[in-house]
Amino acid sequence: MLVGGAGLLIWGIVGDVDREVALPQREKRLIRPVARYGIAGRGAAAALVGCFLIAAAFYGNPREAHEVGGVLAALRQVTYGRVLIGLFGLAFIGSSLFDFVAAFYRRFDPADA
Repeated sequence: MLVGGAGLLIWGIVGDVDREVALPQREKRLIRPVARYGIAGRGAAAALVGCFLIAAAFYGNPREAHEVGGVLAALRQVTYGRVLIGLFGLAFIGSSLFDFVAAFYRRFDPADA
């Protein structure tokens, strides 16, 4: 989970997230920041889940392992936790919007399959 989340985070920041989307350049420029933020936020959330899993294994306490909801609940306890939860919420919304756009405008060539 940690490595997969870190991979999504890095891909969201520096990768070509809209390569497979068949939109004109103007629309791609509009959707690219939303896609980057959403994918990076989704990756950060998955990486945090991985950190909690590693901590649970290290301490031998399975109650410390959390899914995304548990991670967000744990963030409430830290300073500026509500702000972080809001940022993750916006990232999930951005990721969902990009997934919706990508579902409709995905470039697919049957000859490549």
